[in-house]
Amino acid sequence: MVSTDTMMCVFITKALDALTKKKAVSALIYRVEFQPHERAVLYGLGRRCLSIAFQHNAIAQNHLQYYFPQEEIRLSYAQRDNLDNLPLPDKVMLAGQSQYELFKSCGFPEETLYICGPVRYSNLIRYLENNRSKDEMRHKHGYSEKQLIYLVALPVQREDAINFIDSLIKATKVISNKELLFLFKAHPDPFFNFERLAATMIKRDYPGMKHEFLRNDIILNDYLLLADALLLTGTTMGIEAISLGTLPILLENKAAFNLNPLLGIRNAYYEVNSAVELKAAILSQIGNDEKVAVIRQAWPEAIMKLFYTLDEDPNARFCAGLEEMIAKEHK
Repeated sequence: MVSTDTMMCVFITKALDALTKKKAVSALIYRVEFQPHERAVLYGLGRRCLSIAFQHNAIAQNHLQYYFPQEEIRLSYAQRDNLDNLPLPDKVMLAGQSQYELFKSCGFPEETLYICGPVRYSNLIRYLENNRSKDEMRHKHGYSEKQLIYLVALPVQREDAINFIDSLIKATKVISNKELLFLFKAHPDPFFNFERLAATMIKRDYPGMKHEFLRNDIILNDYLLLADALLLTGTTMGIEAISLGTLPILLENKAAFNLNPLLGIRNAYYEVNSAVELKAAILSQIGNDEKVAVIRQAWPEAIMKLFYTLDEDPNARFCAGLEEMIAKEHK
């Protein structure tokens, strides 16, 4: 009972109970991310207004909080007034097709589900509208059009960072083409930033590596676009790279419990598990061989799964869905 999360849930419930009893609230929309807070929200509303859950992120197959015992969701919707049942929202707004299929398979009625698209990545959609080219971005940032450039997204866990940097050094040190340029992007939070570690390992093990460390304030989409490939371990930057036409090469740690949403689109990126395989992937990308062509063919389906569409403003779609839900509620 002394947990801050426990007391936060109590305060959320009491605040929303007081608010909805005092004011005529049409609807309340809340972010799906932490189930104790979500349940506190719904208990506080007491079904006095329309409740809309906003599931804004890409879901990995290992996000266990999105899986439920068989029949739990269906029975909870069938008996909404039974407080022993899991409290559930009236509507759920989802980012992509995979999220829709997952919620549907768990028992959420189809009429409760609505795909709004990648609202969280609306800046990416606006960026794509400008139809910039790779050569244009390279010219803007002072890079040669013929240069082989790799954007490296450093991991946020120290052990993963060490393994990733070590594998990259071992893979590239033996590649005969020495014109490779690696642009390292670390997490902006100093606690998760391993730029200094990378610099130390490169200086010690491969001082000849051509590399730069990018500032925190860069326009990341520019660098995702100008790169020949993105090297990463586990971020949603992979689907952003795909959206911009850049090949993701993902070094996966098979020994770790992975929450990477890219696991649901394995055929849309180059998966490697060692320095040897990483070297092969880079050479494959340089040669633009058949493996790369097959990966690129899977991109439209991958985008549909995680982002739904890149041709429509997700903010406008979100607002249209919200207005439609509220209108139906007040008929």
